Amino acid sequence: MVPILSIIVIGVLLYIMLRENCWQKRYADLFATVCVLQLCWFQGYFFKIGQHEVSSLYGVAGYCLLIYSFYLLFSGRVYLKKNILMTVIGFITIIIFGMIYEKLLPYDGLLMPEQSSKISWDGYVAGKCLMYQYVPSVSSFLRPLWEVFIFAFEVLIFKQIYSFEWFISPYMRIVGWLKYVIYYGYFEFIVKNVIGNLTFTFDFAAILLGVNEESIYTDARIRDGIFYTLQGGTREPSHYNCVLFNIAMLMLLGNILRKFAQKRGWNVPQTYSNMTFLLCLVLMLLTGGFSSVWFLFIIACCTILLRIRENGGSVFGFFLCRKLILLSFVGVCIIVSYVISQNDYLYNRLMDALEVIEFLGKNNGFVGIGIIGGNSGIGSTIARFVSIYEGWQVFMARPLLGISWHVQYIHDFSIFMLMNMGILGVYALYRMLSVSRENLRYDVLILGLIFMIGGLPVTVSTGGLCLHWLLFFEATTFYMNHWEEKDVSAKDIDYHSCV
Repeated sequence: MVPILSIIVIGVLLYIMLRENCWQKRYADLFATVCVLQLCWFQGYFFKIGQHEVSSLYGVAGYCLLIYSFYLLFSGRVYLKKNILMTVIGFITIIIFGMIYEKLLPYDGLLMPEQSSKISWDGYVAGKCLMYQYVPSVSSFLRPLWEVFIFAFEVLIFKQIYSFEWFISPYMRIVGWLKYVIYYGYFEFIVKNVIGNLTFTFDFAAILLGVNEESIYTDARIRDGIFYTLQGGTREPSHYNCVLFNIAMLMLLGNILRKFAQKRGWNVPQTYSNMTFLLCLVLMLLTGGFSSVWFLFIIACCTILLRIRENGGSVFGFFLCRKLILLSFVGVCIIVSYVISQNDYLYNRLMDALEVIEFLGKNNGFVGIGIIGGNSGIGSTIARFVSIYEGWQVFMARPLLGISWHVQYIHDFSIFMLMNMGILGVYALYRMLSVSRENLRYDVLILGLIFMIGGLPVTVSTGGLCLHWLLFFEATTFYMNHWEEKDVSAKDIDYHSCV
């Protein structure tokens, strides 16, 4: 069985490879396709033989980009700059060293390296499965190491090609494509909550994406609320909420990119509107995902900081704008308080969270904490906080190198990265993503808000190393560098190396 979207993706990839005559444009289109598929976080598969599912959409597109990147390197179209190459090698070296250390001196605590229908954090808190002492084999490192190599190599090639004028076009097209994810969310809302058909969107996703199991969120109602939850093309509302958060942040940064292009006289199409951005924020609350409250707060903070950056202000200027910050904070608190007070589901999830935090503060470890129950009655909040708690314990035991990449999954992006990579690995990853040919400056505050602070309630990625992270990193260089350079026209953009 081949889902419809798989056929569409194959057609798009063939069109890119056969239609484009410029290798830079071809690479940009492949890069944009991979980023869109990663950011959408689609459930489903590429195709299915019997009961065996083969890869995912962004996995197939990613391998196409990988093969083309190798072609660019070995054909001599891309030349490696020493500082970028050494930074990439440094990242890979630290990850390999962490794997060797974990193999020679395995973590002696309890882990949950598997996530399946029988072994999961939800099952753990319900007493259906247990954590255990895990000793990794050499073969268990092969797949994570391959993921690290692929990601590092693709970042290496991207950094060699990157330039201001080259980056704007694929960035704006990516955001332009992603706005349809927002529109689909409102379509799902109308179908479920206005028309009252709870199965249409699931049946549609099954044909489009290849969903092969009943989604428990198809008819899930926001607890004690009047609306049904939304999941977009993802597996659950929390995933869809993360997708919308990423889109909202890309739109915020995209406004800066567009102003930068206009300042230089470049003709960059407007692929989305401010109304689309507002629709995205409202939809985050309608998904039913608890993390929407936290994400909206992060977006508010980033909006204020970006406005200050745009006007040439420094970090010190952030504190000088105390009136604006105070008013914004009060406004966010009022909105959030009203939403929570009017929505029993969000209120109960918040009470669950506070109850678990209080319990964790009085205990050093536990099994079967799910017997506590919880105001929401579903226990998913407990499972997530337990995974975060256990992940933090692992990080405190292995702070420098972690327990090796992708050994254990938890419901927290920030601690997930620290637990598996350690402080050295996360720093090496940041250095690799922020290295450039021109020694550009990156906005550490914005990136920290998006990834580390924004990643506290749930993951802000698909659980792996994602190429679309480069969109956030490179977008910050536009307002951190070269604002005062003279204008140049769009016709001056140089594609002389296209063949």
